[in-house]
Amino acid sequence: MVADPKIIPLRYGALPTEWASWCAEHGLTEDLLPVVSKPGAVIAPNSKLKDLGKVPSRYNRDGLVVGIGDWPQYRATDADIKRWSAQPDLGVCIQTRRLRALDIDVPDPITVTRILEIISESMPVAARRGRADSAKCLLPVWVEGDLSKRRLTLPDGSVVEFLAGGQQFIASGTHPKGARYEWPGGQPESFPGLELEEFEALWLRLRDELKAEDSRSRDTKPRLEQYTEAVGSDPVAQALFDQGRVLDTGRDGQLFVTCPNEAEHSTESGPTSTAYYPAHTGGYERGHWVCLHAHCAGRPDSFFTDLLLPIEFEDLTQEEGVDAPPAVPASRSDRFSPVPLPTFLAAGDATGWLIKHVMPDSGLVFIYGSSGAGKSFFTIDMSAHIGAGRWWQGHRVKQGRVVYLAAEGQGGIRRRLAAWCQRNGVDPASMLFDVIPVRPNFLQREDVLAVAQAIGRAALVIVDTLMAVSPGGDENSSQDMGRVLANLDLLGRKTGACIAPVSHAGKDPTRGQRGWSGLKGAADTEIEVSRPEGGDVRMARLAKVRDGNLEGHTWGFKLEDEVLGVDADGDEITSGVVAFTTPPATASKARKLGANQQIVMSTMADLVQLGEGVREADLLDAVVDQMSHSKGSKDNRMDNAKRALNGLVASQRLTLSRGIVRVSEN
Repeated sequence: MVADPKIIPLRYGALPTEWASWCAEHGLTEDLLPVVSKPGAVIAPNSKLKDLGKVPSRYNRDGLVVGIGDWPQYRATDADIKRWSAQPDLGVCIQTRRLRALDIDVPDPITVTRILEIISESMPVAARRGRADSAKCLLPVWVEGDLSKRRLTLPDGSVVEFLAGGQQFIASGTHPKGARYEWPGGQPESFPGLELEEFEALWLRLRDELKAEDSRSRDTKPRLEQYTEAVGSDPVAQALFDQGRVLDTGRDGQLFVTCPNEAEHSTESGPTSTAYYPAHTGGYERGHWVCLHAHCAGRPDSFFTDLLLPIEFEDLTQEEGVDAPPAVPASRSDRFSPVPLPTFLAAGDATGWLIKHVMPDSGLVFIYGSSGAGKSFFTIDMSAHIGAGRWWQGHRVKQGRVVYLAAEGQGGIRRRLAAWCQRNGVDPASMLFDVIPVRPNFLQREDVLAVAQAIGRAALVIVDTLMAVSPGGDENSSQDMGRVLANLDLLGRKTGACIAPVSHAGKDPTRGQRGWSGLKGAADTEIEVSRPEGGDVRMARLAKVRDGNLEGHTWGFKLEDEVLGVDADGDEITSGVVAFTTPPATASKARKLGANQQIVMSTMADLVQLGEGVREADLLDAVVDQMSHSKGSKDNRMDNAKRALNGLVASQRLTLSRGIVRVSEN
């Protein structure tokens, strides 16, 4: 029987374009899983799967639905996505490792509207998943850190859940009741992001205004036993108690202390403003500090621990029975010999450049951007100019040997390098340029030493991409990424090269690359590559440069096709190549300012008359003074002022560097 060509079979799963969007636009390839979305599909008799369309699942060889074992550990590949997107019954399931979600499981539309209004004070709510047959909805949000599930139970029994580590949500496909999941305005282009402190403030605001009961993911042990075990197994918590630093304890297991940075606060500290959560309390898998003061925003956990327990905590790590640390070999201590000031000054400025004022000849340079922004193309253009010894965008180049570690997409890198050479009329044999087309593991010191030995001496080593050489590592973990940073430093010392990893942008690209916040502090230079509003003209911005005068400078570029030949079918083989042009205007600047952002901008207009820049603390204090506050209610003015300032920095209306705020020039 021949099928009627006019009849189009119903697709219960996600469209191929939806799969592609979650991969290319949001960089979530590794976090995606399939879910059988066809209502009425038959679950295999021996499967532990209970319901359709709720958790990751697939068809077995007999066409029956089965679950996916140990799915929280699975990291999808491009091949997986290609296979899953071709099956019309499979929807998109997103693991909430990095992109978290607020799941508003509330059937009453009036209550949902109220919840969205509360959330909208902290972040946009336009990008939300819903269904035509229900008021319930889900809001994805980028929140970094070791977080786990938590729940608010409203008086009517409905709940608001925060989905985090080890959980997932269905992003595209069909609900078991038959309605498709929808996104207002179509497939979302971006999602909002919150810092840990901002998220905690939002969660508490929801709890208080909804008069909800706050319960967080924990096992079934009694609360006191659970709390005692958490403190007993956490050396930081033990030290805080031993030294009498704990002022009080909270219902979620947190230990309230006096903030060690109290002298820098612009407002008086409250007794519950700074807290330490022992591991496995408060929804955190590892011990974590939370401080609600503006001056402490973004501080790593080590900042608080080192200030409060600088010597005593180190003693906790000594082996039992050891009275003093072993003597350090003389050969090692010589590395740390003090240098007299005249000798130090006579050495002069050691800063050197591969591309003057842009790419240093040593240290760590991060080149980051969202998927599809063109960061690899831009990286190839810069590094190829160094290997060829050609001036780059009016900047002097010191020719040196480049080693490009192509840890993923080796075929694409091959075509891009060939296209660059052809477009620029450069003979590859004349370049100091080598490629390593394999993927080492930079979590293992042995691999890094092997790579260093294979390279020898070099001027620049490109690592494309950072996550590709960190298989299985948690990019938000200070332990995992700290190890990677140490090994990148080791590679630089062994080869004498500047090390330039290519990485993905975070939830908000203007705040830097994805992953552990310590990466930014370790960087000597950061180059952000973006594609404003998805247009043809892309932009590279020198987001950070430790010893240069071009911080904030931008370059505009397009990707033009270069024909390399034809394939066996006679079709052209092409690859993109960078063509520089005028930088695009930042579209986000045209957006309407919120009321608090208007106060910040008007205050800046008054204060910049006093000098080139304004201290962040002075600006925030001045803004708070102009904000209204109702007596008897919680004073959130400083938090709101900080949030408004961060938004203006993110939209590039203002810049914030080393505690100084300036009005952007472009």
